[in-house]
Amino acid sequence: MNENFLHFVWRYLAFDRSSLKSESGECIEILFPGNYNRLGGPDFMNARLRIGDTLWVGHVEIHVNSGDWLKHGHQYDDHYKNVILHVVFTNDKNISILNEGDLPVLVLKDRIRPETFDRYQQWMRKSDTPVVCEIKNLPPPEIVVAAWKSRLLVERIEMKSATILELLEECQGRWQDVFYVRLARSIGQGPNAQCFEQLARAVPLALIHKYRDQPLRCDALLFGMSGLLDRVEEPDEYVQGLLAEFTFLKAKHGVESMPGIMWHYRGVRPQNFPTLRIAQLSAILRKHVSLFQFVITCSTIKELKNLFQIQLDEYWSHHYHFGQKTILSSSKKLGDFMLNGILLNAVALVLFSMGRYESNHKLIDLALFIYENCKAEQNHITQVWAELGIDSKHSGDSQALIQLYHDYCERKRCLECSIGHFYLSS
Repeated sequence: MNENFLHFVWRYLAFDRSSLKSESGECIEILFPGNYNRLGGPDFMNARLRIGDTLWVGHVEIHVNSGDWLKHGHQYDDHYKNVILHVVFTNDKNISILNEGDLPVLVLKDRIRPETFDRYQQWMRKSDTPVVCEIKNLPPPEIVVAAWKSRLLVERIEMKSATILELLEECQGRWQDVFYVRLARSIGQGPNAQCFEQLARAVPLALIHKYRDQPLRCDALLFGMSGLLDRVEEPDEYVQGLLAEFTFLKAKHGVESMPGIMWHYRGVRPQNFPTLRIAQLSAILRKHVSLFQFVITCSTIKELKNLFQIQLDEYWSHHYHFGQKTILSSSKKLGDFMLNGILLNAVALVLFSMGRYESNHKLIDLALFIYENCKAEQNHITQVWAELGIDSKHSGDSQALIQLYHDYCERKRCLECSIGHFYLSS
């Protein structure tokens, strides 16, 4: 037996609660088990219990053995003076609180089904797969899975929102700049995502807007700052124009380029080459002066995707990279996969963060709407869940299942998982 399991048992009242009595023979009625406390102090705060004829409001402390109270030094800690019930697996020692007499004790040893703890122990011993429960052979009710997915999705977005709020502080409260950085990172994808974020941090959005009516100059600013122009051995006419423009901009604004060597091409598909993606980013930023304001006013996925549909310069119809002309011509528009990535990793994430920050439920609802109306991601984690009978109908589902896999299954947090609760409580 361990305390974590006993916390679960008390928190969800997963034990036989008929004719509850303390060790001294007083009847116990649990009106509210208390708020689970993960920090220092008693395990459950502000519980409401009727012990004998008295209604008590206070804290509950849980141990495997009652003697652990002394081993943990609670007798010297003032935080434990308001404990009204000591819940233990076995009672091996009477505990007294100064001036209060013996602490009421509830023993759970004969009230927990042995098979429940046996199942939990089997899960903890499994090492061949992160998903240790019986989800494949005994699927949980859809209502349990659906409710848990909804909670996991919000949990995942909130976790990601922490970085957005840090970025907001760096951007001195300018949400349009936050969105710009996240947009750049989303377009970069994979190994170049961090490079694109660094590029966006290096090139102020206001400077891009200054030259938005001069496409070549705007392209030159982004390509020049990326450091990629410095690595072109035989510049063609277009690259020569970019170099000339950036030479002027560099002197005028006193800027320094990023190291061009940091960008990744090896293992990257041509349509994801940083050169092409920077050209697309430049075109998107030139298209709208107040892109983020347009994002906020959209109400459909189609409207949002249309904001990022751009037409590149003719040069890019025959190029993925500087100086390397392709035989076949293509428009190089953003594909549906990239557009979904932008909506999820830039639009929805920033909208949700802004909504929480400003207590704007309309923005939060729009963010969740985006997650629930974009295609589900397809990766090895969603494949694992599909094989176990849990499918992803939309991106909200797949994001939730990714969160479940990484933050619960891999860390064996079964006692905090709604699906785990279903198996341990049924």
